[in-house]
Amino acid sequence: MPSHCRTRVDWTNGVDQFLRTGDAALIRALTERENRNVFRDPSASQEMRNEVAALNKLAKQLDQTEKTIRTCRSLQIDEEVRRFREQLACVRSSPTEAVKPLVPLLDEMEKKYAMFGGDPIINSWKAVRWCLDHGLIQSALTMLEENAVTAICRAFSLDERKEEVRNDIHSTIQIVLRRIPKDKWRVHSVELVERMTEVLHSYREELKPFGGVKELRNDINHAGTRPKPMAAEKFMPKTVALFEQFSSFFEQMSMLAKSMSK
Repeated sequence: MPSHCRTRVDWTNGVDQFLRTGDAALIRALTERENRNVFRDPSASQEMRNEVAALNKLAKQLDQTEKTIRTCRSLQIDEEVRRFREQLACVRSSPTEAVKPLVPLLDEMEKKYAMFGGDPIINSWKAVRWCLDHGLIQSALTMLEENAVTAICRAFSLDERKEEVRNDIHSTIQIVLRRIPKDKWRVHSVELVERMTEVLHSYREELKPFGGVKELRNDINHAGTRPKPMAAEKFMPKTVALFEQFSSFFEQMSMLAKSMSK
């Protein structure tokens, strides 16, 4: 496959598209095409078939990882990045000469997810950075709001996948920021909200960007139909500013989670 000049150029174009846009669809299409060609060729060695199959699996995982972020599957991102790295290592370990010309391209693919480390709370913040780097404003706002809730759940050992818990944490943040009196609460578990309101008061300053994120997310999700919708060109700079302001909150939740796990 890489022995053909045309295929090498196609791969370069596919990786270039991925680096610019985050879209791995062309890479996946190229590997699927080559996979079919090699397995239809009776002269193809088993070694070549194994290599192309591994590359095809890598491209599928790359595409899956990108789609996971693009569609805001926030609780799956760490796992998909891990699978991508595992498959990349599998391709790199190939002893054949055929993979060697692709090594620089594999390096570029790896760099795309280099920002993700071993801290899931910090990774959830960096996923927003990934969206902003690729112009995905709506996805960035969605994940910034929801990942703040997830960070709290992880720091305080709450079930991040339970709808009632997430709704109550959303409510708790609003209670803390807006100082909503108890007789105005509309929550699932008063006990949980009481406890979390008390502890989150210590992080009130760090949580202040949440209100701005929620407002922007509502504005963009209503497709400009609300009274006085924001001008399109203002979304990116405002989202980037809120993202940067929120960094200290994610850092503190990360440190708290680590201290609680000791």
